[in-house]
Amino acid sequence: MPRLHALDALRGLAAIIVLIGHVSHHADTGWYAGMYGLAVDFFLMLSGFVMARTYERRMEQGLGAGQFLAMRWRRLWPMAALGVVLAFVVGAIWSRPEAGGWLALVGALLFLPYPASSLFPLNGPRWSLFAELVANVIHAAVLARLRQRGLIVLIAGLAGLLMVLIIPLDDWPYPGRLNSFVPGMVRVMLAYCLGIALWRGFGERPVVRLRLPVLGLTMCGMIYLGGLIDPVLFGPLFVLLVCPLLVLGGATCAVGGKAARWCSAAGTMSYPLYAIHTPLVMAAYYAGLPALAVLTLALGLVALWVAGLVWWQTLPVQQQPGPPLPS
Repeated sequence: MPRLHALDALRGLAAIIVLIGHVSHHADTGWYAGMYGLAVDFFLMLSGFVMARTYERRMEQGLGAGQFLAMRWRRLWPMAALGVVLAFVVGAIWSRPEAGGWLALVGALLFLPYPASSLFPLNGPRWSLFAELVANVIHAAVLARLRQRGLIVLIAGLAGLLMVLIIPLDDWPYPGRLNSFVPGMVRVMLAYCLGIALWRGFGERPVVRLRLPVLGLTMCGMIYLGGLIDPVLFGPLFVLLVCPLLVLGGATCAVGGKAARWCSAAGTMSYPLYAIHTPLVMAAYYAGLPALAVLTLALGLVALWVAGLVWWQTLPVQQQPGPPLPS
């Protein structure tokens, strides 16, 4: 299937938003980064949309949950493992007991939670990778056989259940902590199922016509605004209204020429950046580097990374020093 270049660009932008939020959070800068965790909801909805687009027909033809899990594991594990090992090394160098030790390392390499109040002590963003794999298995085992009407009923039920669960928490939950694991997984499944429903209902039909800069500014603006509003109210609104707008708009936004290369490179960069940025940010923080220097260095490296990928794509196939870019 052809790449959806605008969604590639938005995926790269979401990864950068998470990076900026984590630099601000870990360095305790006092910078306002908005409700940057909402970028993960976009990732999850986009995952549901893309998995349905790419694999649902194969699921109907017999692709089982175990096979699909193995495919997704092979796709996600290398960078996730690198992030975990980097986090373990950083924790060992600076003697950080919260890293969890060898048991946490082994569990993390197997994509398993750690049996403590913090379920993913090594490389916190790993919670979303675990949750996505769970959603992938449920997709192949159950959701692929559920008709659109049944899926919509399920989405309505998940949305109602999420509201019931998050009101006592008074926060937007995530499965990275024991006390919010269940509502966090409901959040994950709501976004992922919505992504599936969007693909089934609209596909790549141009129901939302917005240019890529407008989509990017909408993502940044809404995430920035989210930090000013009660997360119990804004989190569901972002998932139910803003994320579908971004996914459908990105799926039908035409990007060509050189811009397509840059968008493709941003999408290719997004997952490795998401998987490994936290231990590198923490290392810089423990080493005493100023937060502004850390952020400037990180964004500079991201820019060079994307530029290198764009250059790689311009080479003739026989001169490219490696396999083609992963989709």
